[in-house]
Amino acid sequence: MVFWDSNDVVSVNKWVEGLKNREDSPIVLFKDQNIFDENLYPGMKAEDFLLVIMNASQKDMLKFYGNDTICLDFTHGMNAYGFDLATLLVLDDKREGFPAAFILSNRQDSTALTLAFAAIKEHTCISPRVLMIDDSESFFNARKTVFGIPEKRLVYMACR
Repeated sequence: MVFWDSNDVVSVNKWVEGLKNREDSPIVLFKDQNIFDENLYPGMKAEDFLLVIMNASQKDMLKFYGNDTICLDFTHGMNAYGFDLATLLVLDDKREGFPAAFILSNRQDSTALTLAFAAIKEHTCISPRVLMIDDSESFFNARKTVFGIPEKRLVYMACR
């Protein structure tokens, strides 16, 4: 069932509502704008947006490979709303990256990432040994808060 509306906010809300009670729902976490609940979303402001998506295949891959190496990469400035897309990847048996979850948010700080990682961990129970990230401390701090200190931390420098 498609829930399209000329207003993107309404469309996303309808889409999430239509999926969130399904057994196969890919919605791991959804914090809509204009919602303030310090108990559910500690540190998040009313204007913040956070959506974590992970389908059944992604969840299976994360459960299987997520205790080894996870990578986090952000794609910036790809929409008119100021939201960034983070892709959480696992390395498969051929050491190729597989996108295991997507995080869409107006924030890329440790507060938003900690909430996203905690929701992902709740669905998969992983404890990665290695974290590969860019040089942002917010990624590492969120990972450390949810999963503990990694055995190894690989840092890559993005070419800009």
